[in-house]
Amino acid sequence: MLNRFFYFIIGFILLGLCGCSALTGYTYEEYDKKTENIRLVFETPKKEIYLLGNYADYVFKDKRLFLFLDIISAKGFFTDDRIIMTVNSSSNVKLEIPSTFIIYKFAGTQEKQKIEVASIRKNLENSKIEYSINENNEKWIFTLKNPMKLSGGLVKLENHDQLLSEAKDKLVNVKIEAKYKLRHPVAQGMEEALFFFLTPVIVPIGMVIWGWNSLTK
Repeated sequence: MLNRFFYFIIGFILLGLCGCSALTGYTYEEYDKKTENIRLVFETPKKEIYLLGNYADYVFKDKRLFLFLDIISAKGFFTDDRIIMTVNSSSNVKLEIPSTFIIYKFAGTQEKQKIEVASIRKNLENSKIEYSINENNEKWIFTLKNPMKLSGGLVKLENHDQLLSEAKDKLVNVKIEAKYKLRHPVAQGMEEALFFFLTPVIVPIGMVIWGWNSLTK
């Protein structure tokens, strides 16, 4: 009787492991962090705005993208959370500037920075984005009523290299801290976890049955 019970337990576990091997649709997710370098920005007649980067290409339909690029490319731009672009496993792209960001002042370039700050303020107002600004000897501190969020998509332009080559005089150099969500199968990990947790149960049962059989022979 005990032998049959032991074989039943072993069979159940083996079926579970086989079942885990078949769960190919289950995945775990992790982030790969990179610094994306946007090299070209252009708008099509369909009002689609494309960003061509070193790692991928991106498309948006929100005009605020130009304001977004002006802000993050301003000299001295800083936010506490450096990750401002997220690409998920479904090729959806999220851009976000936190509600508070800083533009630090640099000696010798403050006149140019003042022009950039004035342009950002004007574009914020044109986009009807509520904000406040504080200035001291070291920096300008912008506080938006709400974080600035944009949504777009990940695309692959077949003529990526050709576009960059033909637009040599229009190339930009905008660095964006990004994270890309990756998906991986977890069947093997589930098998290992199941084996790890069930082994302490199987071994004692097997020893008890072996000892009982030895005594009854």
